[in-house]
Amino acid sequence: MGGKNCKCAEEASDPETQEKTDIYKKKLDTLKVPSNKITSDPQVFKDQTGLAQTTTTQDTTAPSDLIQNPTAQSGATVNAPVLQGNVIHGPVTYNIGAYSNREGRDRREEEMGKTAGASTTDDAVALRKTGKEKLKKIIKGRYETLYEGTGKRAKHILLNKVYSELYLVEDWRGGVNTHGSTYSGIKISEIFHGDFNIKKVLTMGIAGIGKTVSVQKFALDWAEGKSNTDIDFVFIIAFRELNLLKDEEYDLPGLLLHLYPQLKHLKEAGLFDDECKCTFILDGLDELRKPLDFEQKKMSSITEKTTVDVLVTSLITGALLESALVWVTSRPAAADQIPPEYIHRKTEVRGFITDQQKEEYFRKRIQDEEQTNTIISHIKNVKTLYIMCYKPVFCWITYTVLQELIKNKVKEIPKTLTQMYAHFLNIQKDTKSKKYDNTCQKDLQNLLESNRTELLKLAELAFKQLMKGSVMFNEEDLRESRIDVSYSEYSGIFTEIFKDECVLYQSKVYCFVHLSFQEFLAAVYVFHCQESGNLKELQCLNPLNRIWSENVTLDELLKGAVDKTVESQNGYLDLFLRFLLGISLQTNQSPLQGLLTFKHKSTEETTKYIKDIIKVQHLSAERSINLFLCLSEVKDQSLSTELQEYLNSENHSGQKLSLGQCSAVAYMLLTSDEVLEELDSKKINTSPEGYSSLIPALSNYRKAR
Repeated sequence: MGGKNCKCAEEASDPETQEKTDIYKKKLDTLKVPSNKITSDPQVFKDQTGLAQTTTTQDTTAPSDLIQNPTAQSGATVNAPVLQGNVIHGPVTYNIGAYSNREGRDRREEEMGKTAGASTTDDAVALRKTGKEKLKKIIKGRYETLYEGTGKRAKHILLNKVYSELYLVEDWRGGVNTHGSTYSGIKISEIFHGDFNIKKVLTMGIAGIGKTVSVQKFALDWAEGKSNTDIDFVFIIAFRELNLLKDEEYDLPGLLLHLYPQLKHLKEAGLFDDECKCTFILDGLDELRKPLDFEQKKMSSITEKTTVDVLVTSLITGALLESALVWVTSRPAAADQIPPEYIHRKTEVRGFITDQQKEEYFRKRIQDEEQTNTIISHIKNVKTLYIMCYKPVFCWITYTVLQELIKNKVKEIPKTLTQMYAHFLNIQKDTKSKKYDNTCQKDLQNLLESNRTELLKLAELAFKQLMKGSVMFNEEDLRESRIDVSYSEYSGIFTEIFKDECVLYQSKVYCFVHLSFQEFLAAVYVFHCQESGNLKELQCLNPLNRIWSENVTLDELLKGAVDKTVESQNGYLDLFLRFLLGISLQTNQSPLQGLLTFKHKSTEETTKYIKDIIKVQHLSAERSINLFLCLSEVKDQSLSTELQEYLNSENHSGQKLSLGQCSAVAYMLLTSDEVLEELDSKKINTSPEGYSSLIPALSNYRKAR
């Protein structure tokens, strides 16, 4: 009706725009508009149909016979490329093209819908491909290299070169393999494989057993196209990093953008629309300061903002992204936070469960074959060390210490966990001397004395942060312990113990080379406070909240630590207590002379207290075994002897073993050199839970009944 009055700017444009203009001219032919009245316009846009349109203007010099302002009454139809300046009354139907009836309009709308949908899908696929490649690049950059040592001067080792396969055991109940038996397990790369749809997996493991390296290997293999190629995205989210966010609120896209700032178009790529297969690896549940609450309201919308703990529970339960794969790792004590109905597969990392795995680890790390053979021989000669080498982190510390001791022709080899960590501390200080002082101090006591002030500041930081449940600290935390932040970047003392990480790309944060080393230094600080009379700092170890007297004994202090450890929710103080007991033993103190001033004090009262707890209290297997290991650390074999006599006795006089005692029996049998002939369950008087805790020990018997 009014199409003749239209005129467009007469400027040339690029070929793409010209092509769109030609298409538009054809449309205008249906409106009887002369082609010389239409030219290209640089202002090209796409409407919701996906077809190119050009902005048009009215020709003010048009002949008077053209209708300048077409109007339409209610129910009428106007075919016009321009509506600017027109007066419209009532509903209007926009019909671009040759179709004017309803049938034609419907067909046109269907065609345009297909075009728009195809365009949107193509864009999403392209964005998904780009995001996937970016994520793979990020993962390779973060995880393809392990840093042995700490700080900027650490030794870089390719993960693929030194990685020793760790197997996951399904529904394992705990224990240590000491005889090199063959176990069938689940490969890390096959964690989501199975006979049914496995989407939620929980993997437990004690500190230093290899949980974090395992998930990094899973992600790296995916990024390199070696496994799980059907998965579109793999995100590793460390709970220790989530602690830094405190009570800040995020929606899921916002949190991922915070952790992976290079990935800016995840939403457009279809990540949150169940259009792609995603895996979320939540690493280190035991390090999360705020306990998870599965009773609270869950999220169901990706745009809803909430605290990170609610985000986590929503992912685990499937309230958010129901189709996503979720893998949670945790120390055993903290794993109970997740109700079993939300977990499809429960596994445990058992570390190096065969002799071959242990040897493979050392041979991959140490290039000198002769030195490797010497170290393996030393470890095998000390049964307690060889048993502890089922933990990868202990293997690392062991070969670091033994390499140095062998090189310096030291004959006395550490035999306990505490001795090994004390020597590791000394070696780090000796390394500092060689690197920066150009001197090599062989007198360990003088070495520790010369670094005493700085080391005790580190020990203070370790203790205070451990009591808060924190394993990552910022510069403010360092200042609280009077640690010079600028100095920490350049001093060998700090770079050899610390590693700094730029987490969340916001600020520099610090953590110890491993959580177990933080626990060791925290135990050192307790002894320093006790020696100096600074009992105010240790008030948190008093379970009854009473004020420590100035003459509090070491036994009172240790018993307070035992109670606090037993009562802790997630077992985060277990290793700390073991180091605390270990340092109290006089034979373990020599590597720490110069750092601490020891006065020989008996801890018999504490060891008796621990044995009573094992006998009387209803403890979990993990907690009972830890207390049993505390006794081993102070070389108290009385409980082992007592339990061995019980097993060998024909008449138990009605004595009933507690759950804790059964857990100790199981561990004792597993670490025994001797393979026993037969276990007669009728000779053991205990509860059903006690019998269950003995199951792992069956592997040490030829037969059982």
